[in-house]
Amino acid sequence: MRTIKDIRPEGWFLLLLAVSLYGYVVCRGYFVGITHDEAFTYNWYVPQSAIQVITYDIFPVTPNNHILNTLLVKCFAQFGQHPFWLRLPTLLFFGVFLLVAARWLLQGKQPFLAVPGMLLLLGNPYLLDFFGLARGYGMGLTFLLLACLALFRYRQQPASGRVWFIFLTALLSVEANMILLHFYFALCVVFLLVLIGLRREGELPGWKQFLAHVQPMVWLSLLLGLLLAEPIDKIAHSGQLTGGDAGFWQDTVRSLLQQTLYEQPYAAAAIPWLNAAFVLLLVLLTSTVFFLLVRKGWQALQQPFVLVFFILVVSASSIIVQHHLFHSPYLRERMGLFYLILFSMAFISWLSVVAQRAKYLALAGAMLPALLLAVHLVRSANTRYALEWRYDCNTLEMLHYLDGLVQKDGAVARPVRLGINPVFTPSINFYRNTHGFDWLEPAHVDGFEKEKTYRWGYILPPDLDNASRRLNGEALKTFEPSGALLVQ
Repeated sequence: MRTIKDIRPEGWFLLLLAVSLYGYVVCRGYFVGITHDEAFTYNWYVPQSAIQVITYDIFPVTPNNHILNTLLVKCFAQFGQHPFWLRLPTLLFFGVFLLVAARWLLQGKQPFLAVPGMLLLLGNPYLLDFFGLARGYGMGLTFLLLACLALFRYRQQPASGRVWFIFLTALLSVEANMILLHFYFALCVVFLLVLIGLRREGELPGWKQFLAHVQPMVWLSLLLGLLLAEPIDKIAHSGQLTGGDAGFWQDTVRSLLQQTLYEQPYAAAAIPWLNAAFVLLLVLLTSTVFFLLVRKGWQALQQPFVLVFFILVVSASSIIVQHHLFHSPYLRERMGLFYLILFSMAFISWLSVVAQRAKYLALAGAMLPALLLAVHLVRSANTRYALEWRYDCNTLEMLHYLDGLVQKDGAVARPVRLGINPVFTPSINFYRNTHGFDWLEPAHVDGFEKEKTYRWGYILPPDLDNASRRLNGEALKTFEPSGALLVQ
């Protein structure tokens, strides 16, 4: 039995890093104000029954691609309505992600890659935003990691029981975030390639054994199809699929790289270098896979690096083919978050392969990007906002400020009608209901309705000219860091 004395130095450094990352994300979960999407889910879906959430049996249908997250938020909302309670399921899953990732990194053949490997996985400030929000991205990525690692173990020690775990976790990843259906499809393709390789190597000699290993994938895929058939049909017919049309590189890859830079002052200068580094790594990874396939044939699939690389390629290819066949949009920004995890896993696994021949070269290749990510994370760290919904970070502060104005002026007609940019509708209604701002009229998605008059408005800078004309007034207060304005 191992004791504390048996823990290697890299284990202690990894523990310190994991605790630091977890503490940072938990602090964000507590202090960051409610975001547009979180508030919308709480206002619109959480009051519904579990069956309505699962089947989208609600009108009008609005995409809620985080079914498992919504069900857990329904449960945890019983403890309180502070955003922290709504985010607690995701925060708990982040703890699981850290534990599973740490075990994978320490049990690898190159444990010296553990600490830089964790930074490569989780040193992205944009990615960490989503592990501290009441959305399904964090738990979906946790199930994705579990499914990939289970596939690695299965390839080393094939057992039909492990197949159930692979595809159960993959199914749950899709239920947590429906975008991961692309990952699920790629996992099925790669798993079938693994089975073919095992059969050719004689590890699955009979068709009976082969089919026994296929059955769990088939049954769980049918179950997933039943669960998603109605939601996907309703989303497709409602015309609310979002994304880009410029291409996979422009919409998915470049948008993720751009968001990774987190609007830092050096972002504009760094993006060409980041693009070049990404292309170089992609060429190196592809060349290594080609070399391993030529040299080892089907045995190359024993390498975790090759498996993750194939999952990346198949999932990207499925999105491109789907766009050309059905004109579905390309994934943009947060919708492609799973590519950050898969690419990081592929890069770490590739470094492990390189280390077998050139240990110090692999260490340098890991440390340089890991240190750059660490510095970038420290510069980008904050407990005020999530980058994607920065505009919402001062909404509660504004309402308290407005509350003070209303209480001072007893002549103000109540309920107060507040003109707004429509993006603020969910968060304002969330705080109105949870903080007892009864003097405020419910916010409306139409923002400034033509037939109504307003004494105050809460807007973004581009709205200022139009709002000033409607209100016949000027900006009263600017809130930072969102840049939103209260006009009177």
